[in-house]
This record gives sequence, structure tokens and C-alpha cells, in this order.
Amino acid sequence: TAKAVKIAMDNANARLAKDRNGADIPNKPLFIQNVGLQETVNQASGALQKNQNGADIPGKDTFTKNIGACRAYSAWL
Repeated sequence: TAKAVKIAMDNANARLAKDRNGADIPNKPLFIQNVGLQETVNQASGALQKNQNGADIPGKDTFTKNIGACRAYSAWL
């Protein structure tokens, strides 16, 4: 019937598109919370960035001591 077709079409139109890979999720923060990924997001936001090549390491002196290295202060060393 026409009513059943309309219900099916409305249902299909309300679904997320698989080929959008989550880009069409209307409330991403709520989705992250619902799937239990908030702690992962928090850890990632505090992580060192690979493209910084160590420039974003806090406490560089402590870091070099912990890995058993010596920190060079001049390019001539």
C-alpha cells in the first residue's frame, strides 16, 4: 500500500548512509559517549604529536634522563 511504502521510505531516509562513514552522525559527541570512546578521545587530545618530532615534550631534561640520554644544547656537540 502507499502508506507502507511511505513508512519504508521515511525509515530509509532517516538512516545514516554507509558510504558517509559517520560524517552524517548528527551529534558526534553523544555518539562518542554512547560507544564508550570518551576516554580514548581524552587520551588522544593529550598525546604528543608525531609531526612535532619531540618539540612538544614537556620537561625535556627529565625525559632525556629517563631514557638514559644526554641532552645536546649546541649543534656543535
